[in-house]
Amino acid sequence: MVMKKIVFLMIMILFSNAALSKEYYFITGINNNKIETGITVSTASLDEDDDDMFFTIGYNYSDNLGIDISFFETGEATLSGDNGDRFTLAGTEYEFIVNNAKISVSSENIAIGLRPKAKLSEEFDVFGRIGYHFYEATASASGDGITTASLTDDDSSDFFYGFGLSYKVDNFYLNAGLEYYQLDYDYIDEIKTEFISIGFVSEF
Repeated sequence: MVMKKIVFLMIMILFSNAALSKEYYFITGINNNKIETGITVSTASLDEDDDDMFFTIGYNYSDNLGIDISFFETGEATLSGDNGDRFTLAGTEYEFIVNNAKISVSSENIAIGLRPKAKLSEEFDVFGRIGYHFYEATASASGDGITTASLTDDDSSDFFYGFGLSYKVDNFYLNAGLEYYQLDYDYIDEIKTEFISIGFVSEF
């Protein structure tokens, strides 16, 4: 994760240097994340929704195309239960053998992509996003009488895409959008994260 912190610091430096140019933009806001783990539960409990902030800096290559980089966390998907509670993953049923059992998965991401856009009116733009994201994914497990264990995969990347709508207010834009990020783990079958994003854009 040190590499990602360095990359994020470089983004902030770029942003400070870009402040005098109208070609650059900065976006921040809140993501409502839906993490699809592929798990189904019978008596166990599963929470796949979480909220977190995101930050994006980009460059308007033309009136119809931006290039940007984003930093965000997915929040956690949590599976929990007590001794005897059951859940199913990839067609196999499992059962907790301790009380207060908890398994959680999360990721920290850097996404680099293109932002094609088209003007619908003086106030409204429609935009897309397509690119690649690099992530550090973590899974952890805990429960009564056992030592908390965690496993991190810090060398993974995959494809993402999305779309949204922008509304211009003076020099700012209000955004609403939906993005899909594919995450493949070696130790968990598959996780898909859907982002519903509301934020603002300020061009400098």
